Amino acid sequence: MGRGEARLSNHTKRRKDYKWFWRTLKDCGLWENPTYLGLKQELGCMIDDVREVMPHCVIKDVHKRWPNPIYLTKAIVVREVRHVL
Repeated sequence: MGRGEARLSNHTKRRKDYKWFWRTLKDCGLWENPTYLGLKQELGCMIDDVREVMPHCVIKDVHKRWPNPIYLTKAIVVREVRHVL
C-alpha cells in the first residue's frame, strides 16, 4: 500500500485499501467475532447488516495514506459545523 499527496482522486485509492482491509479482517474472522458483533449492536447497527463497521485504526491509517485536499477537508468541516448549529 502506498502513500500519496492530497488529491481529489484519493477516494478511489482509499476504496481499494478499505476493500483490502475488509477482506483481510473477514479472513481473520473479525466479522463473526462475538465482541465485534456486540460493539456493532451498541452502535445501533443490525447484526445482519451487510455493511460492517471498520475499526477506527483502519480509517485513520487509510486517510493518512490518501488524504483529502486541504480545501476539501475545510469544506467538509464547515458543512458539519453548520449542520450542528
